[in-house]
Amino acid sequence: MASSQQERMIALINGTPPVDFTRSIDPSAVRGKTAIVTGGASGIGRGIAEELAVNGAKVAILDITEEAGQNVVSGLKDKGHEALFVKTDVASWEAQLEAFKAALKWSSSGLDIVVAAAGVKSTDMRDSIVPASDSSEPPKPHTAVLDINFTGVWWTTNLALFYFNKFHASTPSTSFKPQILLISSLAGYAASPFDADYGAAKHGVRGLWKAIRAPDDSMAQYQANLLAPGWTHTGMTDAYIHKYIERGARVASVADNVRAAMRLLVDQEVSARAVCVAGSPEGVRDGEKRSGVFDVGDDMGTLGSGRVFLEKLGEGVFDHYLG
Repeated sequence: MASSQQERMIALINGTPPVDFTRSIDPSAVRGKTAIVTGGASGIGRGIAEELAVNGAKVAILDITEEAGQNVVSGLKDKGHEALFVKTDVASWEAQLEAFKAALKWSSSGLDIVVAAAGVKSTDMRDSIVPASDSSEPPKPHTAVLDINFTGVWWTTNLALFYFNKFHASTPSTSFKPQILLISSLAGYAASPFDADYGAAKHGVRGLWKAIRAPDDSMAQYQANLLAPGWTHTGMTDAYIHKYIERGARVASVADNVRAAMRLLVDQEVSARAVCVAGSPEGVRDGEKRSGVFDVGDDMGTLGSGRVFLEKLGEGVFDHYLG
């Protein structure tokens, strides 16, 4: 028998409407808010960090790539925005804890937004399971992708919710709830063959989001959403993305993902939702309905996500994803 709190949380998750992408949003809602973005030195994380800063947020970038991170922060500061870089190994709890402390000391105004965007590309599982001619023992599989893409997000999520509770539980905001945005992937719904570590990690991030997307009554009333990028042209995919373009796959840009992320971070009517970003069809311009960006329908107790992805496959959104 479900408790009243469990029933309330189930109702919250299934009661939140799909994202309405036609509703206007005001990005300036983040002005004066403190944001932490892991993986903010490059790719989608960088795009989100820059967009938050441009709209007035105080943005701390946590990344292991120091030169790139410092360059991003310098560029933002030169334009009059508030930004901080903290060199951080997200796979280390101790490193993330110290980085969060440094960011909060710098901002001196609590914590409002956390984006867990740090990630690395997959390895091919076949490299460790197909024996070389001179192999007598199996090689130990690499775990770096799991350490960064899942365990690192686990650390980030725990830190985000701890500080949300510390700063917002006793004085909840009526205009802007704390926001946590986890970055999964299309691979969190339909993993590519033998990209096992990446797919497992991104499925894990999706599972983590589902577990925390509805805060209970003892917690600060945050909003938790999930971004699932499809094929996206970034530095991480630069070496092979042309293969999918040649096959006719819809490839999104970093800007496409940033627009979707800002919707999830700014729209106070969007909570406990997952959004996938694919490339828009040819001829669709910015400002028009972008059919490549859609609410996944990843609701509790339904086949929502599977149904939506099957529909999108039928529309050709993810043609050539496999093989």
